Amino acid sequence: TAAPSAETEALLQKEFSGFRRIEADAASVDAALQRVLPGASQAGQLFLMDPMGWLMLRYAPEADEKASIIQGDDIFKDLQKLLKASRIG
Repeated sequence: TAAPSAETEALLQKEFSGFRRIEADAASVDAALQRVLPGASQAGQLFLMDPMGWLMLRYAPEADEKASIIQGDDIFKDLQKLLKASRIG
């Protein structure tokens, strides 16, 4: 719901040029996900959607750097499983 910093934007374009990032205001996010996840626009949430618009994974923010690194590893493993199950990757 908030635009990334210029530094983060540059990193995303460099490392993940094929990905699409969707931005929306908090009210729109909350309205769209109200039935399944009230308060979805909570700061720091990470949502991963498939190309059809299905919400596949959601991650809450971590409190410290060490936990964020561990969560990053978990996200990577989850993506590997998801791609394997989808028969894409």
